[in-house]
Amino acid sequence: YEARPASGSVEMTGPKTVMVTWATQYYLTTAASPVAGGTASPASGWYDAGPVEIAAAANPGWGLLAWSGDASGRTSPQTLLLDGPKSVTAAFDRFYTVSGTVTLTGGGRLPSDVVLTVSGPETLTVRPGGDGTYAVAVLAGTWTVAPSLAGYSFAPVSRTAAVSADAPGLDFSG
Repeated sequence: YEARPASGSVEMTGPKTVMVTWATQYYLTTAASPVAGGTASPASGWYDAGPVEIAAAANPGWGLLAWSGDASGRTSPQTLLLDGPKSVTAAFDRFYTVSGTVTLTGGGRLPSDVVLTVSGPETLTVRPGGDGTYAVAVLAGTWTVAPSLAGYSFAPVSRTAAVSADAPGLDFSG
């Protein structure tokens, strides 16, 4: 007799063969901090031993800062090896906008190959729009923005902002 579903009862009214297949399971605890920042999945519960995919979904205006517990880094989704009870927390932080304008001295259209390097807890690159404006979403921290274009020099060379709110007005001219 093979029980389907996996739980139930068998009435022994005569000789019967009962076959049971066991699967090792471990408890996975998932959490999000703060809860307003987003969610972590899958839901806490019992899962078969082996690889399980965990994911963090940030709410609007928030971003995944890092995993903690039995997972690390900022990758989502990622695979966690369930070889014992595990606990993971997705830590979220607010995203802020760093923005400004890149202009050419004396006017003129900004070349489309201007690149802004945005360096801080990580390094990002962004291209300004045709009107020279740019905006990039970053986590709180100290960020440095530096424009570059072959054959041009910009003033200032770079601008640094300690970001704990939106940081507009990081402008450059070249």
